[in-house]
Amino acid sequence: MIYGKITLEDWRTACVEGEEPESSFESYNLRLFFFGTLYNRDTLQATPDDTNAKLAADAFLSDPAYGFSRLDGSFTIVYYSENECGVVRDHHGTHYPCLLYTSDAADER
Repeated sequence: MIYGKITLEDWRTACVEGEEPESSFESYNLRLFFFGTLYNRDTLQATPDDTNAKLAADAFLSDPAYGFSRLDGSFTIVYYSENECGVVRDHHGTHYPCLLYTSDAADER
């Protein structure tokens, strides 16, 4: 398990406590970093050349509200688009533990 800060350097690379993502995806309106693995690549109709990040991006772009719920695996996704940014974790809860706080909360510690 990895505990620690998520760093975005120049909005181009993401690291979780120094670990590089398994794959990443970039388009004109979305940047996504994928850490972990997908179990349902077959039901997502993945080709051998499709990265897990591309499959996650396709799910998000097809349905920004519920697209990530189509993914099954052990993963953490860090993404940002024109309108939002977020951290998504697999529904099994088996990947990195997430602890998020605002800068105000950090000041109180």
